[in-house]
Amino acid sequence: MGRLEDIVARNKHPGRYRKRKVPYGVAVSVLVLVVLALAIFTDLGIPKQPPRDRTRVEGVQLRRVPAARDAGAD
Repeated sequence: MGRLEDIVARNKHPGRYRKRKVPYGVAVSVLVLVVLALAIFTDLGIPKQPPRDRTRVEGVQLRRVPAARDAGAD
């Protein structure tokens, strides 16, 4: 019958049993947000590499050149 007495005690004094859960939930939430912020806004896991030389390519177009029309076809 120990469980029944616990239920009755919780019903008589509900604030006593809820006070402990809120700070832990807030602390875990803040910890998760800090870890996510550090993972997003820092580059701790990216190895440092020297910048690559980028060469420009001239004359590349993203459109099709229309085909030349035949002079004799009417």
